[in-house]
Amino acid sequence: MKFEICAATDKGKIRKNNEDNYFINSDFLSFSQANEGISSAVTLNVPFSAGVSDGMGGEKNGENASLITVSSFSRYFTSPLKPSAAQLTEAVRAINKTLCSVSPGAGATLAAVCAGEDGLCAVTIGDSRIYLYSGGILQLISTDHTLAQLHVDAGMLTREEAVTSSLRHSLTQHLGIPESEMQIEPDVIEIEGFTKGDILLICSDGLYDTVTGSEILKILDGKESPEAKNQKLIEAALERGGPDNITSMLLRCI
Repeated sequence: MKFEICAATDKGKIRKNNEDNYFINSDFLSFSQANEGISSAVTLNVPFSAGVSDGMGGEKNGENASLITVSSFSRYFTSPLKPSAAQLTEAVRAINKTLCSVSPGAGATLAAVCAGEDGLCAVTIGDSRIYLYSGGILQLISTDHTLAQLHVDAGMLTREEAVTSSLRHSLTQHLGIPESEMQIEPDVIEIEGFTKGDILLICSDGLYDTVTGSEILKILDGKESPEAKNQKLIEAALERGGPDNITSMLLRCI
């Protein structure tokens, strides 16, 4: 399998610094590149890994947290085959341990895809998301680790109510939680039936908090290149005020 991968980030119109970051294999953004809004576009054969991290903790703490996350992930995977659920969980917990040691008090989300000769899988923790676009349909395939999602699962909120609930920003899991407080349990997702023309969207909450699913679908339905579509997603979030850092990554099977 071969993929077009494009990624872009923007600090938005309100935040002073960009605490988001992204990686494609061992490549990631420096602090200055993240704040400048550097974009990337590559074509890769499998195996590879790519993902997005949203740092928390304010200014340098958040920047450090996302940088530690994106600079660490790919080193755990050297096999041509996709990693197992156990390997992904072990890697995320190792990154968590490093983050707690190097930057205590800071936190980060992670949404990442691993592509191997035998297929695709993903891992998430926090509220950065992964969507699958296939056959003209956009499907959210990750689950937010938020109080809002717990309330939806318990029938206390509808999905529509959760979109505007203040609980959507209260994370139940993220990187940066010491083992003495809890053992984090990242979600591992098997991505099956991924074929030519299908797209995976990995993004931080700065995108989906401002751009609706129907608006994302309309952009992905367009005839432009993945890089142009990705830029449209960033621009759509900025047009709605850009209240948060925004990061978007598209992976298209070709």
